[in-house]
Amino acid sequence: MPVPTLTTSRLALRQIRADDAAALFPVLSDPDVMTWWSSGPHQSLAETADYVASNAAEGQGFACWAITLHADVAIGWVILIDAKPDVKEIGYILHRDHWRGGIAREAVARVIDYGFAELKLRRIFADTDPENRGSIALLERLGFQHEGRLRGEWETHIGVRDSLIFWLAARRMDNGEEPVTDRYTDKPFLRFVDAWVLKAIGHLDPATETYCKAMVPQLEQSFGLKGSWERIVEQQMKFGPELPAQIRKIWTDGQARFEAGNGMAADPVQFAYLFVDKNLHKD
Repeated sequence: MPVPTLTTSRLALRQIRADDAAALFPVLSDPDVMTWWSSGPHQSLAETADYVASNAAEGQGFACWAITLHADVAIGWVILIDAKPDVKEIGYILHRDHWRGGIAREAVARVIDYGFAELKLRRIFADTDPENRGSIALLERLGFQHEGRLRGEWETHIGVRDSLIFWLAARRMDNGEEPVTDRYTDKPFLRFVDAWVLKAIGHLDPATETYCKAMVPQLEQSFGLKGSWERIVEQQMKFGPELPAQIRKIWTDGQARFEAGNGMAADPVQFAYLFVDKNLHKD
């Protein structure tokens, strides 16, 4: 049975299909995307077609959702893999053009919520390469805890690799905590404030900017203001003209300190969330 379509405020996650191969070939053939994958970059569309068809097949012990934005074009996927009763492994991949836009977090979080709320899972886990800092940061932001290290677990195109195991338990929702799906539930304008900060620091992804531009008529109607989405945010939030430069300085200075102290790049999306929540957020 195909997986149910899951939605967030800007994504539709639907059953992956064999005909998604052409859209996913740029993802699976990208050396940067595939560095920490269990197999190397694809060399041909035919290779991708076989790979995607296997993910799309039913009865294989997993459920795979294609990540789509406004058009029904796959830009990656999220997969739940059977492990044991009430336990599944989660995996994900995303087109490099959409990195650092919060899309991976949004998609993975939606599938996690589905797993706990609808499938009644008690545990979801993920394994990732110890050097895959982006994946580790994503899992930690979603509340996963580091559980252990498997030595020499994978033989890949870059050699034999260890694997870090991260886990998330259902009790995080049973204890009354909010689902992790969507930061913008009941707070739709917050998305535009986050986007404004990301644009100020030069890290607004094209998909989110396209979404913001498309929403200008609704913003004008809701707030009785005119102009670009950026101008509407500035008017509604009463931002001064000096604020973008101030935010850029905070980002630049903090980015350097973070990288020096942690040995990994700072995440602009996480910076935007923290900055907005601490300084700008209006309910």
